[in-house]
Amino acid sequence: MEEKITKNVRKKKEITCFRCKKTGHYSNECKEELPKIPDRWIPLVNQSTLDLFTNKKLLKSIHDAKKDLSMYCNAGMTTVNKIRDLPWYGMVWYYETVLPT
Repeated sequence: MEEKITKNVRKKKEITCFRCKKTGHYSNECKEELPKIPDRWIPLVNQSTLDLFTNKKLLKSIHDAKKDLSMYCNAGMTTVNKIRDLPWYGMVWYYETVLPT
C-alpha cells in the first residue's frame, strides 16, 4: 500500500494543470484566478448543445427551471437550475460562475 501512495504522489508531480499550465495539480485544484470577461461580451461556444449566459445584466426575470441541467464545464460537473427566455433568441440557462467547454 505504501508503494501505491508514493507512486500516486510521484505521478501528480508530473500532472500539468489545464488552467494555469503549471505542474503538480489538476485544474479543479488550481488557485489561479480566471481572466474576467468584459460585461458587454456574450461568449459563444461553437457547436455547443446548450445556451448558457453568465452575465446577469443581459437577462431579466431569471427564474428556476422545472428541471435541473447537469453539465460539464471548466469547473468540472455542475448543476444549473436558472433559466430565462430571451424574446429575440429563445431559452437560455443562467449560471454566474462557469463557461461551458
